[in-house]
Amino acid sequence: MNTLEKLKEITADLESDEMMAVDSQGKKYTLEQASKSGVNVTLTSSKNTAIGAFKDSFGIDLSDNKELNQLNKLLNAITGGSPAAGGRRKRLTDDEKRDLIKDWQSNQNKYANKADFSKKNHVSYQSFLQWEKQFGE
Repeated sequence: MNTLEKLKEITADLESDEMMAVDSQGKKYTLEQASKSGVNVTLTSSKNTAIGAFKDSFGIDLSDNKELNQLNKLLNAITGGSPAAGGRRKRLTDDEKRDLIKDWQSNQNKYANKADFSKKNHVSYQSFLQWEKQFGE
């Protein structure tokens, strides 16, 4: 099985999140198949099985928040997505908003426009404009 096929299988297991029977070798069975063939199986969720398969295949433990966050950073760097994509958005403090405004004011020649600056700093353009009105000097 190639890497892409393995990723598709793991993704399908994560999305289904149902109970499954797995033997000691990691082979999946329906309960009916296991009872007919007399195979010893363990009941587990497809999500747990998928997390284990991902670790075995790629060496990354998706149940470890540090490893999961690092994987998210990698994917966001590749796709240009924001760190908040697929999860909760971080609410910026007023000081963080002021810092963004100051960063824009001192570095605007490095960006095509405010929209470009906003995107690269993972904030919406509309929010940035509001903060600029609120905190700009």
